Amino acid sequence: MKKNLLTALLSFLSVAAFAQSSGKTTISFEGGVPISPTSDFSSFIVGGSIKYDLPVIENVFVTFSGGYSSVLLKNGATNTSGGGSVGLVPIKIGGKYFFTSTLFGEAQLGAAFSTEKGGKTSLAQAIGLGVKVSERVEFGSRYEGWSQNGGIIQQLGFRLGVSF
Repeated sequence: MKKNLLTALLSFLSVAAFAQSSGKTTISFEGGVPISPTSDFSSFIVGGSIKYDLPVIENVFVTFSGGYSSVLLKNGATNTSGGGSVGLVPIKIGGKYFFTSTLFGEAQLGAAFSTEKGGKTSLAQAIGLGVKVSERVEFGSRYEGWSQNGGIIQQLGFRLGVSF
């Protein structure tokens, strides 16, 4: 599974690096506040991502993103190795629509690969709103959930991205 994850991430980065100049690549810092039941065992989620926006028609983009998220566990909670966090690598595809020149909505779907020993792959889904602060900076908030086998990790996430 680790080889498949690495292959998928490298493929994504290659597409982003060699994509048409009309698209935009954004590197982001992300933080999240866990929503119940995740808030029972986690106090914060932190990570980063890279996202490529490919224009389709005016105000509409297809998005490709990949990153890393660390679910920080509360005192007493441990991961499968006895550590204080759980690592996930979400890889998603989605759509982005600009309602105005600065306000946009976005929805994504994909997979979140666990970095833990014996960890499984989860269904990743996210929906949110964002604001284009300048040509190179955007801020967004979203609901994001990673679910598998009846369990779910969910958060209210925040993202600060710089594009180039």
